[in-house]
Amino acid sequence: MKYYSFVVNEDPPELQFTSRLPDNFPRNGKFGDLNVRQLLFTLESGPDSERDLVLRQRPILLDMDAGEQQNPLVLARFVQNFKVECWDTNVAEWTKEWEKTNSIPPLIRVSLVLGGNNN
Repeated sequence: MKYYSFVVNEDPPELQFTSRLPDNFPRNGKFGDLNVRQLLFTLESGPDSERDLVLRQRPILLDMDAGEQQNPLVLARFVQNFKVECWDTNVAEWTKEWEKTNSIPPLIRVSLVLGGNNN
């Protein structure tokens, strides 16, 4: 379950899942032929007090290495809001957290609000 779970959290905002990735996916050369990896998208504090959307990845059977942990791939800077919502068919509405970690929601809605540096 820890290798193939699908996780969405509201606070702190997080999206985590395992996927088979194409050959041209970012940082693919770092992982060689290990194209099934766990991806973790989070919103974190960056330099100059901005918030950054970052991506960390690791092969499913290995721990995340120190380089990936300390230097994630920054996907967006000056993020004002990052929200992931999942369609829950049982209640027919969007939910901000996905508690059924061993299943994938039928629909996912990602909202990303970018802003400039306030300085």
